[in-house]
Amino acid sequence: MQTRHLTGPGELIAAIPALLGFTPRESVVAVGLDGAGEVVAALRVDRSDAGVAEVAASLGRTMAARLRAASARRAFLVTFTVDDVSLACPAVEALRPEVEASVERLDVWACDGDRYLSPGCADPVCCPVGGRAVPWRSLRTDGPMSASALAHALTDDGDGPAAPSRRRSAARAADRWWSKRAGGLDAWRCDAWQRCAESFPLDAGAPEIGRAIAGLQDVRVRDALIVEWLGGSDDAVADTLFGRQSPAVADVLDGAMRDPGREPPGEAAVAASLRWCRRLVAHGRRREQAPVLALAAVVLWWSGDIPGARQSAEAALRRDPRYSLSRLVHEVAEAGIAPAWTRRPGTGSLT
Repeated sequence: MQTRHLTGPGELIAAIPALLGFTPRESVVAVGLDGAGEVVAALRVDRSDAGVAEVAASLGRTMAARLRAASARRAFLVTFTVDDVSLACPAVEALRPEVEASVERLDVWACDGDRYLSPGCADPVCCPVGGRAVPWRSLRTDGPMSASALAHALTDDGDGPAAPSRRRSAARAADRWWSKRAGGLDAWRCDAWQRCAESFPLDAGAPEIGRAIAGLQDVRVRDALIVEWLGGSDDAVADTLFGRQSPAVADVLDGAMRDPGREPPGEAAVAASLRWCRRLVAHGRRREQAPVLALAAVVLWWSGDIPGARQSAEAALRRDPRYSLSRLVHEVAEAGIAPAWTRRPGTGSLT
């Protein structure tokens, strides 16, 4: 798998749904890039909120703070709307002063879902009448984006923590859920597995996220998630939860390292898994973050992104230098060992 390099505003706009985990509508999205051109932040607000002066000022300051925290040097403000914003987008202009002051360069674009242009641009070469077609198809077929670009904010805390009230709610739920282990570990682990699934939707509340964070502190629950992400069957997941060394589990783990015939993970699944890990890190206490960051490292490794896996493993080790899964993934990445599917004819691995 080769790293996907975004070569212009069209490809960046096409990448935004993967960066966010959903397709934005009637929104303004800020995408921050560092000095090397890597994505370090992706933030979204409703256009309707940006239309209220007092709210827009607060949103602009928040966007600017997030971009500075992520060490962004260049930013893009992209408005997604079906309104005619060929001359200017009021929502973007309301956010622009704060954002522009936080970076060295700011570019503004608009997208109606099919075509894009720069509001107010009179250059027909840059922005022909009606705009340019968004290269959705070329982005999807020419090769996947670098998963490390999607995870950069996660590994360096670029998105920052969730709101204090949500973090407190998640912490209380995590502590309550962890205390239930006393009622029987096998049953608790199976329930914890279900709680992870309940936390996956984007609209999951802080308590659901807190219970998932607690569940992942248990090695068997964590490993069951890895087995599922590596393509394991329901039986293999159950065997992992119950600690059974079954052929199904061995086949999943051995195949990931040695079977070139294994199917690679889908880009959407990788993006969704990294988005979920990012949300858990944002809600978790520092002592709870190592398992989540180690899981992100596994996802990155399985996607073929060896540098991204190493980076996420290092972030996990900064939380807990003794966390064994982080050390394992870091050692694998340092050795340049890629998943077996990258050795299929016609594929390559990241370097």
